[in-house]
Amino acid sequence: MLISPKALTLMGIVYITSCLMLGSHLFIGVGAVAIGSIIFKILIAKNIFQPLTRLDIRIITLIGIGFLTFHSIYPLKVADGFINLLLLGCALKFLEYTSRRDSYVLLSALFFLSIVPLIFHYKFYIVLYLIVIPFLTIWSFLAVTHHDSIKHDLKLLSLLILPALPLALVLFLIFPRTGSLWILPNKTQTSVGISEEMSAPGMVNLTLSDKVVGRYVFEGPIPQTRYFRTVVYDYYNGKIWRQSNRTLQELRYLGHRKLFNPNNPQYDSANQINYSILLEPAGNNFVPTLKYSSTDERNVLHITGDVYRTSVPSNNREIYHFTYYPDLRPQRSDDFNPRGLLYLPRNQNPKTFELVKSLTQNLNTDAEKVDAIYTYFSNNFKYTLSPKIPEVNQIDELLFNYRAGFCAHYSEAMAIMLRMAGIPSRIIGGYLGGSTIDNYVIVHDYDAHAWVEAYINKRWIAYDPTSLVAPGRITESILNSAQIYGANRTFMPSNKLAQLLSDIKEYIDFRWSFWVLNFNVQDQNSLFKNSIITMGIIFIAGLLITTTIMVLNILRRRRTPLAPEQILLKKALKVIAERGFILKEHENIITFNERLKDTRIGELTGKFFDAYIALRYKNTPLKERSKYYQELKTTLALIKKQ
Repeated sequence: MLISPKALTLMGIVYITSCLMLGSHLFIGVGAVAIGSIIFKILIAKNIFQPLTRLDIRIITLIGIGFLTFHSIYPLKVADGFINLLLLGCALKFLEYTSRRDSYVLLSALFFLSIVPLIFHYKFYIVLYLIVIPFLTIWSFLAVTHHDSIKHDLKLLSLLILPALPLALVLFLIFPRTGSLWILPNKTQTSVGISEEMSAPGMVNLTLSDKVVGRYVFEGPIPQTRYFRTVVYDYYNGKIWRQSNRTLQELRYLGHRKLFNPNNPQYDSANQINYSILLEPAGNNFVPTLKYSSTDERNVLHITGDVYRTSVPSNNREIYHFTYYPDLRPQRSDDFNPRGLLYLPRNQNPKTFELVKSLTQNLNTDAEKVDAIYTYFSNNFKYTLSPKIPEVNQIDELLFNYRAGFCAHYSEAMAIMLRMAGIPSRIIGGYLGGSTIDNYVIVHDYDAHAWVEAYINKRWIAYDPTSLVAPGRITESILNSAQIYGANRTFMPSNKLAQLLSDIKEYIDFRWSFWVLNFNVQDQNSLFKNSIITMGIIFIAGLLITTTIMVLNILRRRRTPLAPEQILLKKALKVIAERGFILKEHENIITFNERLKDTRIGELTGKFFDAYIALRYKNTPLKERSKYYQELKTTLALIKKQ
């Protein structure tokens, strides 16, 4: 028995929606064959085309396998190949089913197929998919077994789905979890933002991107000035800055530290601000944090330079919890070799070397020398997002010819000048500022920033020469100040309505990730105050609500009035009994009809029972049901006259 066009259409919608959600993971050739097969099958069910022969199906199968093999090998995409194999299998099953059993097999395969897109999507719009697809899948099962009107289907769906919602919500709140609900690592995710190495041109290029790096939720006042530390660049080879060999050695053993000794710092200060970081997947293990932040999470590790890294690269949205100590001052730090932080290649930037000598020759302490070099950057330098500084003797060109650059240029210049003065220095790469929305701060690629730390009296002191060149860059997001600094570069929406819609989208996406996608054990403990009793009460309450709704539905079904054809059958049996023919106990209407065949009313009762069976038990199209119902009424009237 073929399923109804309604059930076929519903399954087709589930299939096509799942295909579209796969996006770039869907092979074009396989997708064309698969979706074309679904559409063709629906047209066959509508009697627009003739059914395909077995040979036709085999030809389509070979074409699909050919596309699948080609796309899986060139280039090699084994994982996507298995996904498209499931797609192709479902499409071919659409074409060849001949029984209700085939329909159930197809529905089961579609259920697994509809789960696949969840591997690749995590933004808030997936909520619509999570609501619609289960609804359509359950409706498809009903449409295979119940050939009723859409109104009746929707009523039955509500009776099936609504009782499960309270218990589903309770299980979400109390069920243990350690991270994202369903997202699998996306190995194709490319690294964005700050990198392991720094060069001034690379930092400038980040201003071209508005990609979100992370969102910071503060439990208290949001700090006015926000320097999010990401990487410490303390080795310089004359062209690029990178991390020291000691830091690179630490990074090799992060996984072991997570298991045995996280060794994260603990600070002592009465003034503290708790904050959470929702990081976007970036393919690296950077965790931009405020200086003097601590955490108890074992998968976030503190390394040299007072920066944090995750034990494994981040490929999903993740939440990390920190405590910030704003009142702390630079701590004593002598566990390093200062000689490596004084290295400079020979014969580079001779003019700058002479400048440093003139600035510091009459000064005695390192603090005085640093202040003299730092103050020098207030002498009519300009900030620009479009620098044109040559790479040869770059510092000389910046200080004596162009006198206009980006934060990386000024930080690099100051760090090199400090080393020329015999003061250990390093560059900190991270993000500055960010945009405040509601009670959280959102940081983008274009907020990338670089500043300097000088080693004075065995303490690392931070200096930002950009604050002297362009104070507005420190107090405002670069998004708002790009025009001021000579760059026709902005990511702002074109009007207030577009800005409002953008903010709403951002807010919903953030809340979805924070409260649903990354709802974890810590959030559960915070919500229930670590009370197992509270969690147990909520679970029992959810179970009772679900049970109550189910019991009420069962009782309601017992009071449900008979269908119109059942009412007519009840009247007909009463009239027939008055004629001397009684339906025996445990006798069905088919046997009863056979017993009445040779009686005086046998012809009429035969018509009546045939029409009833067509309405009640057969896959009768909706257009013909009214005809059979009218035949029941007409035949019953004739029986009464006998």
